[in-house]
Amino acid sequence: MGTVHYYSAICALFFGTWVLLISKGNKQHKTISLYYVIAMSIMLFSSFMSYRFSEDFNLFHYASIASSLTLISGMFPIWLKKPNHNYKILHMHFMYWSLIGLYMGFVAEIFTRIPGTPFYSMVAIASSTVFLLGVMGFKHKMPEWERRFGNHKSVTTTA
Repeated sequence: MGTVHYYSAICALFFGTWVLLISKGNKQHKTISLYYVIAMSIMLFSSFMSYRFSEDFNLFHYASIASSLTLISGMFPIWLKKPNHNYKILHMHFMYWSLIGLYMGFVAEIFTRIPGTPFYSMVAIASSTVFLLGVMGFKHKMPEWERRFGNHKSVTTTA
């Protein structure tokens, strides 16, 4: 399961970053996003099958639950087209944070591999740093996305 988890995470990072950088709402976005959702789903499923770290349900499984909820919450508005007035904005919010969570896990994984460093401190430092950068990116991009996809009467700017 570790190999499946590793390669699906790399694919999700690749496709998620690609989606973040391209125009939204077109066929390319929909295709690459589907690859992201598939890779994330495989990665998350395999994360629940991995117990080498503590041989029990642990902190990383809780992070996988949060990531699963973010991914599902990002897809429901697109699948249901609801709420009618801002489903695309809800989709973008949740999918953005799905990707930021993936980056948090990736950077935490790298930082914890530095020999002689305290494991949980490195997880906290790496995750917090990526989260703060994610907040800055969110505040930068959301006004543009809301102008393009939002209903200006019922969606307010978060920046």
